[in-house]
Amino acid sequence: MTSQSEPNSNPTAASPTEEVQKKEEKKRLTYTVREVSSSDPDDVDTVSWVLSKAFLDDRVMNYFGGLKVCPTTREDPKGRTIYLFYKFLITAALTQGGRLTVATTTEKEIPSDPRSKLKNGETIAGVSCWYPPHKRLPVFNVPLMLRCGIWKVLKRWGVRGLMRSAVEYSGLTEKTHKATFKTHAKSQKESRVKGLTPEDAWYLQVVMTVKEFEGQGVLSLLVRDAYQHSKKTIPGPFILEATSERSRDRYEHLGYKLESDQPKTVLGPGKVDNIGLAVRKGSTTKDSMKGGKAEGTEYWCMVNIFRQTTF
Repeated sequence: MTSQSEPNSNPTAASPTEEVQKKEEKKRLTYTVREVSSSDPDDVDTVSWVLSKAFLDDRVMNYFGGLKVCPTTREDPKGRTIYLFYKFLITAALTQGGRLTVATTTEKEIPSDPRSKLKNGETIAGVSCWYPPHKRLPVFNVPLMLRCGIWKVLKRWGVRGLMRSAVEYSGLTEKTHKATFKTHAKSQKESRVKGLTPEDAWYLQVVMTVKEFEGQGVLSLLVRDAYQHSKKTIPGPFILEATSERSRDRYEHLGYKLESDQPKTVLGPGKVDNIGLAVRKGSTTKDSMKGGKAEGTEYWCMVNIFRQTTF
């Protein structure tokens, strides 16, 4: 015997599916993209604080800091170093003409860190920082680096941290991006593409979404804002590095690609595990805190050469 469901006693009432859709619509917030400048040091500090939380367990940060365990808070000395590092990166980018943008909301019902608010009272939901074409951080300009605050980081990471970030990571990344552009040039007939180099690209220093605002399209909003800004100012390709499989997949949805023959970019083979934590020599356990496979930690150099013309 089959049964027939009873008709809704209220013909105007919404179905369960419609109720869920309405709730989802209510959750979707309105965001504003704003630029933050070096003339607003308090806001720069706030942005740095927000950024650091998102990268407490980042594999590249683990490697730079020579960590054995990921910090869990920014009050932890190792967590505070990550905050200082991102403050240095942002300050340095702004001195070189970089563009720091935030997606903000006035939503008050979603709980957030009190320190994630700008001076105007708006809450930061996401952050991005871009270097324009032909503008990069001159890592061997010691006076500039010190002025931007690198010495606070070096006091904690030491010379090893400097070598890993400024020499090893930067060198490997630059080499990979150059190879990618050469590959693109060989496959394209247009002379304008053949002449492009990574220096002609907008470089994404960092981008993130605050956890409480994930799934709201904040990352896409910030990246697309950069595309529009590029079209109005300096059209060019875009390059970045993804430091997790999750971010790599998200960037692919935004048009960034990996070449099929692109070599792997791996930091610290023989020194760290796949999430950048130091491995104790001679140990065979899988737990990286006790020692595991020192396979090194992989990240991905990605490029979007045609975005300025296809967006």
